[in-house]
Amino acid sequence: MSIVNELTYDGEIYRWTGSLSKLKTFVEKTLNAKGTWTSPGGNVKLFKDDDSDLIIKWYGPRSKKLITLTDNCDHPLKSKLECQATLGLRNNESTLGLGSRETTKDAMTPECTKDCDKGIALTVLNAQSLNNKAAIFNDFICEHQPDLLAVTETWFSDRESAPKTQCTPGGYKFFDHPRSGCQGGAHPVTSAVFFVEFAEYLESIVLSADPLLIVGDFNIHIDSNENYDAIKFLELLQSFSLTQHVEVPTHSSGHTLI
Repeated sequence: MSIVNELTYDGEIYRWTGSLSKLKTFVEKTLNAKGTWTSPGGNVKLFKDDDSDLIIKWYGPRSKKLITLTDNCDHPLKSKLECQATLGLRNNESTLGLGSRETTKDAMTPECTKDCDKGIALTVLNAQSLNNKAAIFNDFICEHQPDLLAVTETWFSDRESAPKTQCTPGGYKFFDHPRSGCQGGAHPVTSAVFFVEFAEYLESIVLSADPLLIVGDFNIHIDSNENYDAIKFLELLQSFSLTQHVEVPTHSSGHTLI
């Protein structure tokens, strides 16, 4: 059982079913919290966060009850705790062979909380396989809490239900369309073929009355004024009255790669 699976939630009470040493590791490594542990009496252990008023109180291995104390109801560590509890629940269900189920908002299921007054937060990732990356992937979601997360190269197949469940924290739904006939990586076509097919695709959807947002992994250094593909790509977007929104480096070499 992984560390995250030892945090549970029944709709009312959090419980830590592991040891104190594992709880300390969970708080430090998973919640990324720094602070001081004390023993006020009995089996009770207290963690006081160095950067805020947050206190985590664990009632020991017999009760296993875990509570958080803070004046800030939107404290980010509380949101992380909720996400990790949901992840622990889902991973346990997958281990028991319950398979995939749709994530729905339910009073019994804690969810990643967000400030919904700041618009939509969208994240695009090239995962280069999500297999065996569920813990890292969910940590990322719980930390950044995007409204929408688009992932390319999951390398999932239609038959893989358990990994998809493990990669879906509370408050999120997982939709995918696996590529048939091949797995992951590039699907090589020439630039000329790509621009013809992409233009045809835009023609088929641009007149839709619904809001349009296109994301993906085009492998084009859009920030380069000397890159022919980048220039042609931007001209194509402009011809359909579309706007390229990404303006910051997204690549390890510093380029804006879309």
